Amino acid sequence: MYYNADLLDNIEDNKESDRMSLGFIDNIAYGVEGESDKGNIRKLKNMLKKAEDWRSKHGAKFERSKYVLIHFTRNYNKPTTALIQINEVTISALKEACYLGVILDQQLRFHLHLQQAIKQGISTALVL
Repeated sequence: MYYNADLLDNIEDNKESDRMSLGFIDNIAYGVEGESDKGNIRKLKNMLKKAEDWRSKHGAKFERSKYVLIHFTRNYNKPTTALIQINEVTISALKEACYLGVILDQQLRFHLHLQQAIKQGISTALVL
């Protein structure tokens, strides 16, 4: 945790309240808030560039195949298709993603997560 703490702190340099980061062991999540998907992508690219600088400085290796992008909104009129292209890696926007066992849907309604929890609960109950 102490080793990669700089990855979480790299957004603190911006002093902007529209950016956040979460981390647990080797799982890192960056988030931004904004009015458009393209504007958010610009902010995220800046954060990812700083993370890449940290990676090369520390000789770390990121599992780029696990990169996930999701635009959260409940406004159906807002575009949510902007993607990130960084260092020959393209990260396309998804409708749902899983982070630390929690399934996050684009509207943050957690229906799929709830269904999964019920399914696991029923399965466990049947085993007992």
